Amino acid sequence: MSRPPPRPSERKAVQTVIFLGKADDPHLELVQAHMRSPVHIINVAYDRLTFSLPSGARSYTVYHNGEELDLSAKTVRSVWYRRLSIRKLRPKLQIRPPEEHESAISAMQHLADALPYQFDPEVFWLPHYATCIAAEEKPSQLPLAAACGLRVLETVFTSDAQHAADFMRAREASAIKTLARCAPKGREIPTMKKVLTEMTFGGPTITPPLTFQEPIDPLFEVRVAVIGNQVFASIIEDLTPPEMLSPGTRDVRSGFLRGTWRTLPHYLPVETAKACIEVVRRRGLPAGYIDLIYARDKSYYFLEVNPNGEWSFMDSGAVQGISRAIARMLETGQSPW
Repeated sequence: MSRPPPRPSERKAVQTVIFLGKADDPHLELVQAHMRSPVHIINVAYDRLTFSLPSGARSYTVYHNGEELDLSAKTVRSVWYRRLSIRKLRPKLQIRPPEEHESAISAMQHLADALPYQFDPEVFWLPHYATCIAAEEKPSQLPLAAACGLRVLETVFTSDAQHAADFMRAREASAIKTLARCAPKGREIPTMKKVLTEMTFGGPTITPPLTFQEPIDPLFEVRVAVIGNQVFASIIEDLTPPEMLSPGTRDVRSGFLRGTWRTLPHYLPVETAKACIEVVRRRGLPAGYIDLIYARDKSYYFLEVNPNGEWSFMDSGAVQGISRAIARMLETGQSPW
């Protein structure tokens, strides 16, 4: 007598997790150490991808390095989306002739952008590509953070030189940041503290647009990783001697570039941690990475939230907790919200 089919609760759980990002991403190894599920890595920038739509078909058949991919929810439990920005990998891409570089980058990005929409809609994403793109928009982050109970700095995003000058004229100095999402390695633009007399706009339009904020002297900066309802925080300190910094530089990333930084465990006040969770939840993100400043007035100020921020440099306790939390979320395939 044949055995009856297993009930849903008895069926073998889906095990495959797909990683969309660079194979040398330092976060991948950290999370894999806590996973029982196999991870299929797709490096869109270098791997061969094919989308095939046969006659009469309603969906593409997707091939990765010559092999057909099963992107259904029966096979794929979760997708861990790190980054698919081909432009960030520009220096490594060997494209000839050079004059075709921009068009080739655009075509590669087009294919990368299309890939997330080939998966079964029931597959869990950490985070979903479309949600990630929307959540990265910096101008919309500050009002949301304020609504969630975090303090924010007076800010102007502008390409208008007159508005910038008016903002700076009303203050002794201003913090000036780029709005660019990426820059070639070694040419990153740091946050600078400047006075109006140090600025030369050269016309009515600022190209590219810049962020102008009230300056604040931090006691320290904090990177906060929100993974569902769990919060991990680390103090980030730049130990670079002031005389080695360019005048006016106020950017902890300078310590990363020089290797003169350190991290320390930090415990956020309960209300601040809850506000950080709320920012990530209302952004529609399963996880998010928030930068805060702790100022001399003993207040935390929100700077930004990144859907795909770096966390491998945080203190070892936070890294272990984040790794385990991400591994569990990917293996359960369930949104915390």
